[in-house]
Amino acid sequence: MLKESQCPCQDRRAFFPGKTGFPFSGEGAWTYRNQSDQLNMIFDILGTPSESDVYCIDDDDGREYVSSLMRKPARPLTEKFAFADPQAVDLLKQLLMFNPSKRVTAQQALNHSYLKDVRDSKMNMESMHFQREGEELENKLYAMSTDELVQLILDEIASCACCSKSTKK
Repeated sequence: MLKESQCPCQDRRAFFPGKTGFPFSGEGAWTYRNQSDQLNMIFDILGTPSESDVYCIDDDDGREYVSSLMRKPARPLTEKFAFADPQAVDLLKQLLMFNPSKRVTAQQALNHSYLKDVRDSKMNMESMHFQREGEELENKLYAMSTDELVQLILDEIASCACCSKSTKK
């Protein structure tokens, strides 16, 4: 951690300390209207997404849930990170955009001025082929149905379980 961005350790807490998270816990979308819901915690800082940003949510239930939440304005991230370098806060703001089409890409984030002193351009060139492979995989994943993606995850878990069993023998 950079010295200039350190705050007293007793002041450090989870960025979004929510307790529940629609749709992964609870009975249904309407059980999450309390303030400890993960999205409520996020929106307390980032503000509720605009109506046009809500439409980037593919899932009808998720879109309906986010639309039903009380409108909240964004708070300046400098309130949460008073000790942070302004460039770090700027990068964080760009990374935390709700709408993926407005969020910076990994490459844009790595080119941000906050990271200019820690970048090694030689390493960037060596890793370019990994970026292309990652983009190809990302395109394949976006094209998959939910069932296909679930099966892919289950297959990966099963392959890891087999590997870990064989290494224990």
